[in-house]
Amino acid sequence: MWTPAPGKSVALLEQAIRSEIGRIQRDGISADELARVKAQVIAADVYQRDSLFYQAMQLGEYVTAGLPPEALARRADKLRAVTAQEVQAAARQWLNDDQLSVAELDPQTLNPQAHRAAVSGARHVN
Repeated sequence: MWTPAPGKSVALLEQAIRSEIGRIQRDGISADELARVKAQVIAADVYQRDSLFYQAMQLGEYVTAGLPPEALARRADKLRAVTAQEVQAAARQWLNDDQLSVAELDPQTLNPQAHRAAVSGARHVN
């Protein structure tokens, strides 16, 4: 999920994302760019393993996707093996208008609720 910078529109953000995807589909990515992203993703993956919550979340994601729990142990090795050509091929195959969903969230202000009296006999306020 992305949020436009202050003073920028959602349409401008979408145009920038589409432009970047088009660049990757057309020109691919550099070895330096791929190495930087791999390092960031692998570091985040290792960092998340310090938390029992994220370990459980990753395990749940794998099981939900039908992957064996042992696949988590091989995740970093699989990420290291990704090539720039595979990224470009995946962008061409999956990042196109036939696969696209765009949603714009428009937060609305909340109307403050009037304070209600506590229910007699209860220990909490409604």
